[in-house]
Amino acid sequence: MDHIVSLGTACETAYNLRRHYDFATAYPFDWWISGTGGVAHLIRDGAAADLYRVEDLEAWNGGAAIRNTRYDIRLHHEFPRDWRAPGQPVAAGWTEHVATPRRRTAHLTRRFFGLAGTARSVVFFRMFGQADSSEADTLALLNALQHRFAAVPTGVVFVNHRGPSPGNWPIEHITVGRRGDWRGDSGAWDAALSSLRLRLTPGLHRALGPQDLRVQAAATMIPEVEHAIDPPAESVGGHSHPPERPISIEG
Repeated sequence: MDHIVSLGTACETAYNLRRHYDFATAYPFDWWISGTGGVAHLIRDGAAADLYRVEDLEAWNGGAAIRNTRYDIRLHHEFPRDWRAPGQPVAAGWTEHVATPRRRTAHLTRRFFGLAGTARSVVFFRMFGQADSSEADTLALLNALQHRFAAVPTGVVFVNHRGPSPGNWPIEHITVGRRGDWRGDSGAWDAALSSLRLRLTPGLHRALGPQDLRVQAAATMIPEVEHAIDPPAESVGGHSHPPERPISIEG
């Protein structure tokens, strides 16, 4: 298999895929908190830069994250935070910091959609939350993938999906117990992923280094060079992390 891509629902999926299969390449859905319908809508639209139109953004849950109201995607790690305030909310004046995450996401989006013309094979992983198994949303996601990646041999793996798979789609299902912090249960992930017997083609991706799995501050902005545009591998999901030294990750 040449490419393994996370479609969310949050950082736990991307973190464990990278860790288990030993690759550092990032994709746009890695660190967002997203519903299946929103992911389907965004893939179908094909314009992730639209996530950063200020008129579609709002401070969600008292500043816990910035939410795109069009796609219902929470941009948890893209804006500076007030680390001194209770709950470490997104800092006031966050609208002035849209350019950097928009540029980073544009880079990752080019990579994601570019697979349609360059990849020999791709497996997409989507993890489902407890209230996120709408059959209509699931079908919309599968249709969006088919629409965008029709020319590429693809596979789809659903993690913790509740309910029947729509139609006759060839989908693999795995179940991962939910425990621990945002990383999830690494043992459960390893067991479930090993059952799929996937092997990532050697030499196509940079392997993870020790620095790639360090916790990275959500507020830290990545240096503006092409090889360092990828989001940090552990500025992830549903939680705020205290600031640390910036980490450049080449994708």
